[in-house]
Amino acid sequence: MEDLLLLVRIYRAQGKYDETIKVISHFQEKRQSTTWDVVKQLIELYELTHQWKKLYGYCTSLLDEALEPSKTPNSGFGKLGDDWKVWQGLLKANEEINHEM
Repeated sequence: MEDLLLLVRIYRAQGKYDETIKVISHFQEKRQSTTWDVVKQLIELYELTHQWKKLYGYCTSLLDEALEPSKTPNSGFGKLGDDWKVWQGLLKANEEINHEM
């Protein structure tokens, strides 16, 4: 996990946001669980790259998991960090999507 976060920091410092999103997404698919640091990084990256629809989908999926923990018992959402970051991401994505229309 520390290796992933170090790689994320390096890629972000180089401005390789799309590559960073791919690395995190691949990591999440393989592990079937995540940490709050990874969730926070992915939310921030979607915001930096203005991928509002992906941000909206990601935040809603996290909130769905929180409402039905039996579906994804390893999610850890709500236990690992401040879920306000997820709500802020959802609100920002919704606002930006509405401006695009």
